[in-house]
Amino acid sequence: QAAPGKEETLLTVCETGLGKRTAFTEYPAHGRGGAGVINVSTKKAGKVVALVPVREGDELILLTVGGKVIRTAVNTIPVIGRNTRGVKLISLGEDDRLVSVARVTEESASGGQEPGPKGVLPVTKKGEETEESEDILESSKEQPPPPEGEDY
Repeated sequence: QAAPGKEETLLTVCETGLGKRTAFTEYPAHGRGGAGVINVSTKKAGKVVALVPVREGDELILLTVGGKVIRTAVNTIPVIGRNTRGVKLISLGEDDRLVSVARVTEESASGGQEPGPKGVLPVTKKGEETEESEDILESSKEQPPPPEGEDY
């Protein structure tokens, strides 16, 4: 496994909407049988929803159980210590909780590819379109809509 880049930080996001970025250097390497290290106190922050390596130019899409979706820039989240709760990334209602986080990289946001049907990008190998991906994209455009009253 390759070591993370110097510009990358580890994003930790919890179900209560709290999150933080921490430098990878904050996590010491342990040998076999190590006891591990504390990343976040889950007593107040709640369960960890995502641990994602991120870069300054990336963006995040946050999704809650109640269907609330927001998009935010990674550079708005401070880089802070390892054993801290973090900052509020999203305001949640009393019964709502964060369930998913997606990273949007600069490359995927401006990759030049147009989304296919239902926002799906064509299949690629090593970032290059293949003949199969073009065939899949074209054939999916030719499919008739579903009959009335039926879902996919």
